[in-house]
Amino acid sequence: GKYATGPGGTAAADPDGWLEPFNERNPGLWHRAYHGTDRAGLQGIVAGGFRASGRGKLGQGVYVTPHAEYADDGYGATHTVRFSDGLVRAYRCLVMCAVRPGAVVREGFPGRPEHPGENSEWVVSDAAAVRPYGILVREIATVAQPAAQPAQAG
Repeated sequence: GKYATGPGGTAAADPDGWLEPFNERNPGLWHRAYHGTDRAGLQGIVAGGFRASGRGKLGQGVYVTPHAEYADDGYGATHTVRFSDGLVRAYRCLVMCAVRPGAVVREGFPGRPEHPGENSEWVVSDAAAVRPYGILVREIATVAQPAAQPAQAG
């Protein structure tokens, strides 16, 4: 059988089959989606899963998108990391998630030119119908280089 680790780290048999490969031609399989958020939101999702927002442009629910670039450009917050050698790099993090078929209650905001005829935002009212399963990390910049070491006299 397939098992999934749910919020809180508990493993349970998964009769929904959400771990099956994603396939847009099979409406019975879960949909792949992305969610951009800030550091606090990311920590909350990792610790306890998604929570429906109390407000939003399309109403209450969990907001996700089928387009990673939309989540990255519109909602992915920049996270900076300072390394022990003084190097500082900036990253964007997105949550990869699976959305239960039929769980999207509203869609909005027409897609970009590369996705004609598709909406860029999905709203899911039942937070349990959105399951995080990965974090995408993309380096976007080196903010500061390590300080140059002084030349040693010989």
